[in-house]
Amino acid sequence: MRAHRTPTCSTWAAGRDAWLPRALQAHDAATAVDVGISDAGFDRTHAEALRCGVADRLEPVRHDVTTYRPTRRADVVLGVGAAYAFGALLPALAAAREHLAADGVLVLGDCFREREPSP
Repeated sequence: MRAHRTPTCSTWAAGRDAWLPRALQAHDAATAVDVGISDAGFDRTHAEALRCGVADRLEPVRHDVTTYRPTRRADVVLGVGAAYAFGALLPALAAAREHLAADGVLVLGDCFREREPSP
């Protein structure tokens, strides 16, 4: 994360448990926003943040990521496995422009599967 200002990180689709808490652990001045609608995801991430001692720097935002507008652009946005929320990879890339600082970094992944899931 950038050293010239207080770094910020954001995730799309809450529930990536350890990523944000570990990023906060590695960067003492950083803050983070976890955006999504999964209560279970928030609970796991919050539990990990408490374990890591960084819960005071992690803000959970229960909101649909596709309509969420951040108050501050992030230095890093983690959208691994969250492109589906935007309908496809290209709309997710377009949405990242509203979430990222000018010199920010996007980590974006898309879901895929070898076959249809069983019922």
